[in-house]
Amino acid sequence: MKRVNKRTVIAMGLLLLAQVLGACVPGAETVRSTPTAAPDKQVSTPIPDKNTLPAAATLAQQTLATALGVTAADVNITSVEVRQWRNGCLDLEQPGEMCTQAIVPGYLVMLEVNGQAYEYHTDMNGSAVRPAAATVNPAVRAAQQALANSLGKSATEITTVAVEPITWRNGCLEVEQAGAGCSEAQVSGFRIMLKVDGRTYEVRTNQDGSLVVPVPPSDTVLVWHREGGIAGFCDDLSITATGVVSGGSCKGKQGSNALHVSLDANQQLQLLTWLARYRPIDFLMKDPPVPDAMLQTLTFKGSGQTTATEADVNALLAWVNDVYQTLKSTLPASTGKLTPTLQAQPTGGALSSQVKLHGENWPLGQKVNIHLASATVAFDATQVVASSVVGGFGAFDVSVTAPATWPNGAAVSDATLTWIASTPDGGIKATAEFSVTQ
Repeated sequence: MKRVNKRTVIAMGLLLLAQVLGACVPGAETVRSTPTAAPDKQVSTPIPDKNTLPAAATLAQQTLATALGVTAADVNITSVEVRQWRNGCLDLEQPGEMCTQAIVPGYLVMLEVNGQAYEYHTDMNGSAVRPAAATVNPAVRAAQQALANSLGKSATEITTVAVEPITWRNGCLEVEQAGAGCSEAQVSGFRIMLKVDGRTYEVRTNQDGSLVVPVPPSDTVLVWHREGGIAGFCDDLSITATGVVSGGSCKGKQGSNALHVSLDANQQLQLLTWLARYRPIDFLMKDPPVPDAMLQTLTFKGSGQTTATEADVNALLAWVNDVYQTLKSTLPASTGKLTPTLQAQPTGGALSSQVKLHGENWPLGQKVNIHLASATVAFDATQVVASSVVGGFGAFDVSVTAPATWPNGAAVSDATLTWIASTPDGGIKATAEFSVTQ
């Protein structure tokens, strides 16, 4: 029999003992080290379902659409990935920009327009949206530069107010110049509203900005006139594409161009919307030849493809009237050089008939009380038939009724009644006669 070396036996015994002891130790959990992504190595998780896109992605889509002057439907969302941005600038800090150093959860949003890819970074709710590169419509850039050159300004001083996609009807972008020929082909492009030094300018371009046509500030797109009616109107108004308003009353000594102001932002937006929507409008409304006949005209240089309906024209007329009433109320009060007047329409009729009273040349904002007197009933300041407040151009209108009885109950038997308009202190008065017929 072969003898076993004593040292070998000892070694085998030690090995067996180690195995036995190891089997007696409770099983320990195996821990695998998972590398933690460094802030500069982002972990992205695609979101495949476009029906559940986060609001931040939609806001990025809208931001790009606005920058390019297209609709949101023209901007395709190609991918959305969850990201952990290293700072408050969403990893898109500009030279010299201070950014918070906290990690910001958000999204990497990839967009596409006409085959061109755009990258946007956002936070989780879309309150912060940043383009990875300057996203500027080349047509807008060209319009800004053209305006800057014409004004002797830097393009950085010019801000973009609105960018409206539009199809121009000819090669001149509908800004015809004397002696210049225009192709009849339609041109896709933009109407771009720019502002510098508080003034708004319109610049028209083609799609890529290779054709830029500034619109002269005097390019009037709306002319409105109204005259006649029971109140004896005579009003004029004109508006340019840039929102410059001129006009006023064409009655008596009041200048027809007393108004020189600009539309507010909402009014300007409404005007541009209609210009882009409707074809040119030439409207005339003329009543039959009667004493209170009304004449109203409207010329509107729309550049759209839709023919305005009667309802559309009425809406436009109502808007013009509202603009006129709002703007003329900003004129200063009457200087007192003109004599306040009062007119009755009709000037005669049966008792209990309706009468329209129209006052002119009164102090702006002044309250006016209406009284009634006759040859047998004296003026009484305490007996107020109606009241009104003087509006723009020192005018007011009020409806009254020729009464059948006086305040004391006595029947009205006079052949002539006298309407009296008076300020509450009696300092300014004007009268109008009313002949009573049986």
